[in-house]
Amino acid sequence: MELRIDGLSDAQCRLLDYIWAMQESDEFDLWFSILPYRTKQEVESLLELIRQEIIESDLNMDSLSEARAYIDNIRSW
Repeated sequence: MELRIDGLSDAQCRLLDYIWAMQESDEFDLWFSILPYRTKQEVESLLELIRQEIIESDLNMDSLSEARAYIDNIRSW
């Protein structure tokens, strides 16, 4: 799976590269536990961006179109 998040700073890209390089969740947990508060917030935001990108990439556009048509139909009642 290829993800693309535009508009990230160099520091944010380095954080994501570091996260991607980790092999196990324990490694991430230890690293995350020693981060400064602001860096933890930034990592959490980046992880949320990743989650959103994954959700968007997994959405089937046909299903989305069907859902919108269904909602539009309900609105017309």
